[in-house]
Amino acid sequence: MKSIAAKLLAVLPWNKRASLPAPAAAIQQSKPEETAGTESAPAVAIAGSRNGWLRVLTAHELLQVVHGQRVIDKIYTQSRLSETVFARDFVPAIHAYCEFVQLAPASEAHHHAHVGGLLSHTLEMVLAAMTWRNGHLLPEGEVIEVIDAQRDHWTYVVFFAALLHDVAKPMTDLRISWRSKNMDAPLRWAPVAGSLTQVTQGRPESHRYPWRLNL
Repeated sequence: MKSIAAKLLAVLPWNKRASLPAPAAAIQQSKPEETAGTESAPAVAIAGSRNGWLRVLTAHELLQVVHGQRVIDKIYTQSRLSETVFARDFVPAIHAYCEFVQLAPASEAHHHAHVGGLLSHTLEMVLAAMTWRNGHLLPEGEVIEVIDAQRDHWTYVVFFAALLHDVAKPMTDLRISWRSKNMDAPLRWAPVAGSLTQVTQGRPESHRYPWRLNL
């Protein structure tokens, strides 16, 4: 019997369709997402004020950089949840994750080893997981009454397991520093203090504070 991991790998988005677009260079502006019938949004500037640094971005800006809203729309469809419930429980979690990982790569020289790679990879995995969950009756082997009663519970389990499967990477695999324009030297980011968006809020032009990856 195939493991859950093997089943997820079988439905990964890059096996069936093009993966999420990603910035080709370490520091560049992303192409804006286009919506039918509307003008394109302006590109999000990701380059920091110093060479080799990146801006701290909001969740909305980060999703625009990796073209993530398209994937979130597909995740919503696969979740089979109401729009109200999805917006209440899942969207805030996705936004919080975005601001926690920022534009970190998923790896140094393996898959998604580019700016924004970790966020792109995570959204792809969440979509793959929700697609897998949508095709299975959980818990397996139970009577239909139990399956129906626990339907949404298992949807939440699969969603958050996929969303958080790499959440420790910014803490264990990366050394991230941040600074503001008025600081003499950068500070090491401590993830336990909150996301970079939270750490830098309340300071003048905090959204322009860059951060650096020391892989």
